[in-house]
Amino acid sequence: YLQGCAPDDVEIEQRIATFWQPYHQCLQVELNRIKGMHGDALLWEAHSIHSTVPRFFDGQLPHFNIGTADDQTCSRDIAQRILDIAQEHGYNSVINGRFKGGYITRQYGQPSQHVQALQMEIAFRTYLDESEPANFKEAIAAPVRPILKQMLQVMLSSSMP
Repeated sequence: YLQGCAPDDVEIEQRIATFWQPYHQCLQVELNRIKGMHGDALLWEAHSIHSTVPRFFDGQLPHFNIGTADDQTCSRDIAQRILDIAQEHGYNSVINGRFKGGYITRQYGQPSQHVQALQMEIAFRTYLDESEPANFKEAIAAPVRPILKQMLQVMLSSSMP
């Protein structure tokens, strides 16, 4: 927040009640619904980030950053197969590097309860031109679509432990 513009405690509580709690309630209901229908549920939490974030990290982030909270939220086999896909296509990728899975991945990923959750943090350069202002570039993004589809198919075809 800009200096002097941070929300006060009342505003924070209002935002939690208005946005955060209903979102997470709906997410839990949906995971339960899917698990009830199929016996298993899969959660793919996707984000994207600047390729370089000097305020937080030295150097350039990998194209695909896969997080499983050190294999606690998704089987290592699934994550490894997803990593292999990225690397087979020449993308620099890592499992549980700087991004190990945030709140959603850690809260809902419970392989022993038949819920696999994986965070995918994609560096901007994977699908857009990062020069300011950042612009989506079809030529950069087009080859990524089939890779993401293949990754999602790995999750869908994986048997649960």
